[in-house]
Amino acid sequence: MESKLFFINALSNLHVGSGEINYGLVDNLIQRDPVTELPTINSSSLKGALREHFTKVEGNKIDVISIFGSDPKETKDRRQGTVRFFDADLISIPVRITGADFPFVHVSTTQQLNRLWHRCEQFGIPNAQFFNGIANLPNVRKKNTPVRIEDIEGTIPSVEVKPDESPEIVGERLVIVSESQMDQLCNDEHLPVISRNCLDDGQSTNLFYEQVLPRYSRLVTIVMGEGNDFTHFCNTLNNQIVQIGAHATIGYGFCQFKLYPLTNNNPQQ
Repeated sequence: MESKLFFINALSNLHVGSGEINYGLVDNLIQRDPVTELPTINSSSLKGALREHFTKVEGNKIDVISIFGSDPKETKDRRQGTVRFFDADLISIPVRITGADFPFVHVSTTQQLNRLWHRCEQFGIPNAQFFNGIANLPNVRKKNTPVRIEDIEGTIPSVEVKPDESPEIVGERLVIVSESQMDQLCNDEHLPVISRNCLDDGQSTNLFYEQVLPRYSRLVTIVMGEGNDFTHFCNTLNNQIVQIGAHATIGYGFCQFKLYPLTNNNPQQ
């Protein structure tokens, strides 16, 4: 089977619920990687969102049953999909800063970027060394002005990432922090929490607090498959905007998928 790499750029706040509740702090938590504890999108949630997207797209020429399998509600003649979907791992997350002319930077760690590189290597993704290159900073130029990340003591140099396609992957301004600092920035106390309210006749009947992965966050996922249907699926998904997770009607979860190597337009078969 062939493996393809997709970068995911969150264009709006993203809430893919874990079903867990942090009593006293946050009512609805997002999904996290069970090993790193970093935010993630589980493969089942990702597959479900993509299936719904291609089911609703007008003029869609994707064979939904072939790619995704039978509808989960189908009880007879069930068919398994031909494509394998994997979790979407966090590449970088935007955080607020002070002491600079720009309001935020993208933050990642050497360890996380190297983990992504090794994962690509294991799945046979060609030329994915950019993760390792960014992590070890041979292709970046330090900027003169250090930045101060809110809630982290001291200043950290920001870097301008090269080659030119890298900002599409990790963000225009990248700051490499330690894993402990990354854990702090991604924990339940630091990720954005948005209050939600249900009104009945103008009266609040259900006030709750929901954790989100902020817009401009960057993630990456791998899909595996073979044949013309798989190639067509990947080419069609390239540059598509897909809604993932809850609350589409209030603009949550709109994400752009980009197939690696990056291209400006949908490739044609």
